Amino acid sequence: MGLEQYFSGEGDWEDFVNIFVDKYKNEDAYQLAKYLNDKLDIAIVIHAQIGELQTCVKWITCKIPVLENLRPIDCLKNDLLTKRLKTALMRMP
Repeated sequence: MGLEQYFSGEGDWEDFVNIFVDKYKNEDAYQLAKYLNDKLDIAIVIHAQIGELQTCVKWITCKIPVLENLRPIDCLKNDLLTKRLKTALMRMP
């Protein structure tokens, strides 16, 4: 079991996303969401945490150690891995 065991719930995730919505729900987030199965909430947080669109696209296609060397886009294949990704994003400084 990975980082997903520490997922604090969808309510906490929604509160976390709302921190970034005003500033980062923009065209870049919508473009990024296209790579993420239209998961705009995840795109907003990645955009806020990682930066410009091109850097975000690179990041979502790289193996990430904290995700047990999965790519963020691979974490969207099932609910458990999506929770792993959300937990990692919520823990980023």
